[in-house]
Amino acid sequence: MKTHLNLLILALPVLAAGCYVQDGPPPPRHVVAYEAPPPPPPQVDVITVSPGPDYIWVGGYHRWTGHGYYWVPGHYERRGRRWR
Repeated sequence: MKTHLNLLILALPVLAAGCYVQDGPPPPRHVVAYEAPPPPPPQVDVITVSPGPDYIWVGGYHRWTGHGYYWVPGHYERRGRRWR
């Protein structure tokens, strides 16, 4: 029992040295936000002949890639399809 008490007395400063209490709120973090520039004006889509009566035209758009915009051309999609 005496050796356990001696080990505890010797280990107590080592165990207490790893503990600390943080006073006040954490330091502020620097957050940098980038805003994408507005897209260029829409390009002219050439609407071709529909592949069938159950197809609808979906117009083109500019897509942001994180580095710039690129044009996604319009296309036909079968009526009833949904975005997921």
